[in-house]
Amino acid sequence: MKRLSNLRGQARPLLHGFSRATAVCRANKKARSICGRLRAFLCSDGEGQSMVEFAILVPILLMVLTFMFSISMAMVSYEQLSAAVSGAALQDLSNALVVSGGDPCASIQTAVSNALPSFTASKLTYTMTVLNSSGTAVTYGPTAGSGFSCTAAVAVLQADEAANQQTTSGTLTVSYTYTWIPVYMQKMTGSLAASQSVLVVL
Repeated sequence: MKRLSNLRGQARPLLHGFSRATAVCRANKKARSICGRLRAFLCSDGEGQSMVEFAILVPILLMVLTFMFSISMAMVSYEQLSAAVSGAALQDLSNALVVSGGDPCASIQTAVSNALPSFTASKLTYTMTVLNSSGTAVTYGPTAGSGFSCTAAVAVLQADEAANQQTTSGTLTVSYTYTWIPVYMQKMTGSLAASQSVLVVL
């Protein structure tokens, strides 16, 4: 009986301390404000901090990726335009200019538009420059869309040939109004331009 009473006496302070600690914890839990709970949630195991960092970085990452994709598409369009202008200048410009009575600019426009089926024809602007017998540059255009014509260029070449010139130079420039892929709903437009010079044998 003595041992039992001693055990009861030792257990009573322990139970009293446990009850007191429980009451204190409940009091602290009730007294915690909304900001305190939010702070505790954000600091628990770093989950809240990761969510905040993710929410901040994702829009920036999407903006960078969209900008890189827009630049890549613009470079592809420029390469296509440059290839079409080079082909038209090397084949159609040098050949059409020496054909008497022809319209070299019309054939050039047809060649460029056929080489760029995915481009909007009305956004293409054509300019051609030919050197006359006195070394002065004669410019035809710029002409946007359709109707690019330069029948007078044949007379210039005939005058060069009459002046005993064996060769002259011609330059074809084509620009395209390009619309960039929107970055954060910002629509931007610019101009892609490609130029090619050729030697015309008279």
